[in-house]
Amino acid sequence: MTDKQQNFIEIYKANLGNVSESCKKAGIKSRQTFYGWLAEHKDFAEAIKEVEEQLLDFVESQQMLLIRGVPKYKTKDGVREFTGWETRPDRDLIKFYLLTKGKSRGYVDKRQIELTTPEHQRLQQLSDDELQNEIKLLLEKRKDAD
Repeated sequence: MTDKQQNFIEIYKANLGNVSESCKKAGIKSRQTFYGWLAEHKDFAEAIKEVEEQLLDFVESQQMLLIRGVPKYKTKDGVREFTGWETRPDRDLIKFYLLTKGKSRGYVDKRQIELTTPEHQRLQQLSDDELQNEIKLLLEKRKDAD
């Protein structure tokens, strides 16, 4: 790895993985140079990957702080008592965490998608027999196209 590449890696780390800012600060005129180094220099690519893993670890640790929240306590007669929150636990992050890491325990996101196109609305108004006829017509058209 060249000295210039090593310098870039340090700048990249300090800029939290921002390619454009890192290129500017390293005196690299084009992002394409960065992407060329990634493609052509395995040691550079591995070092960048390690920086990205470290950044991901950092962000995950910050996420956990937000999931936990910051409790507020007061001490009365030598007893520490919970009185509320400095920062409440972030419910959206809790849900995100469970949906991504808790799938094996049944935390899944099932969504009902509602179609609202005019064609969908027209089809909703049809009886079962009319829908069967629509299907037959579509299958015939498909057969003719083949």
